Amino acid sequence: MPAYDFKCSVCSNEFRHFMSISEYKSFMLNDNTCISCNGTIVRVVNSVLSEVEKTKDQIIEEAKEYAVKTVKKIIAKDERTIRDIYGSTPNPHKK
Repeated sequence: MPAYDFKCSVCSNEFRHFMSISEYKSFMLNDNTCISCNGTIVRVVNSVLSEVEKTKDQIIEEAKEYAVKTVKKIIAKDERTIRDIYGSTPNPHKK
């Protein structure tokens, strides 16, 4: 759920709310007063990027997709992919 930072334009009180986008829209339309002094609040937009965490299922799905792509490249005899996986040394067992 996104975090929204706010600051009061009167008392400079800063606070953070975690809410959905629809809750944010409703909040800004109906309840946009400071909890300390009832002054008007404004949203503070930070330039810091937040890290998005992936679920276990998303990581597994990405790994499967990567594996399928890699296998297709090996089947197509993509030399760079083969070299990246097996190294540049020739196979001593290959005649």
